[in-house]
Amino acid sequence: MFNSKNKNQQQPLEISQHEISTIIGEGFVFIGEVRGASVIRIEGKIIGNVHVENGVILGEKGNIEGDLHTKSAIIYGTIKGNVKSTQLEIKKTGLINGDISTDTLEIELGAQYNGKLNMRRPQLTVENTDTDDADELEVSAQTDIQKAPTQVPLQTKKAS
Repeated sequence: MFNSKNKNQQQPLEISQHEISTIIGEGFVFIGEVRGASVIRIEGKIIGNVHVENGVILGEKGNIEGDLHTKSAIIYGTIKGNVKSTQLEIKKTGLINGDISTDTLEIELGAQYNGKLNMRRPQLTVENTDTDDADELEVSAQTDIQKAPTQVPLQTKKAS
């Protein structure tokens, strides 16, 4: 009766299946906004926002001072800014000082983040909404509450 309409159910990060097309090496400083479609590996420092469609790998000595927007991210280094992604891994050497918004999050022991976390969830939908199913849903909700160890009075109003 209830179905999750999420086609992107939790899957392992696909970032390793994509070819890394760009590397910003250790010792390099890039000032400005970085935009691209494929995967980037950052070992240097970026001062500015990073918008990469497929993924970002931030190495241990990598540093981003700005917001990160990407599908998948693996963080070994430091981010001073907000992170918005579909899949996010923070490794034990990773540090994020900023808010995180993601669908899936994996944090290794020792990793750190300071900020707010917003986990987006797929919405449950009712496929069949004819009156018989609605009554059945109402009855099952009442049954579940009555079986609970602590009973709470259930007040329902039937739509006219």
